[in-house]
Amino acid sequence: MKTFKGSTSDDVFAFLEGKILEIDNLLGRHEYMIIGSYVRDIHLNRAGLKSPRGTQDLDVSVAVQDFPDFREKLDAFGSQRGVLTRRYLGGTPIDIIPFGPIARDGSFSHGDSRWELRGLAEAYKTAELLEIGDASVKIPRLQAMMGLKIIAWGERL
Repeated sequence: MKTFKGSTSDDVFAFLEGKILEIDNLLGRHEYMIIGSYVRDIHLNRAGLKSPRGTQDLDVSVAVQDFPDFREKLDAFGSQRGVLTRRYLGGTPIDIIPFGPIARDGSFSHGDSRWELRGLAEAYKTAELLEIGDASVKIPRLQAMMGLKIIAWGERL
């Protein structure tokens, strides 16, 4: 597992550059966005602030039509380990979260699990393109990240 507690932002960006290039090969360039703590850290870095904690996984959100389409995208990363949306890429846990038509009533359910997907399609539509070395990836703008976080917190209540 890769954590960046005490690391420089250069370490984080070098790590992300490699992962983005790998994910591009699996999902297609700019066909997804990264979300979660890495994006939070990018926005904090821009403001000259340090990240509050290290992270172990990379969250990726991808548009899908239906469950077979989602399963195809998941399977591009290899076999399932644990939770449906969790895969590994070079030892790094990758959580792949769908959005788009698969989100009926703003969520996606499979078995006993349910994922809240409200706001992801909107975040993708307004996402900015972040360039990191030879890679570029879509990330939610700060306002969208704040909205996604509020929705996530609401799910935990």
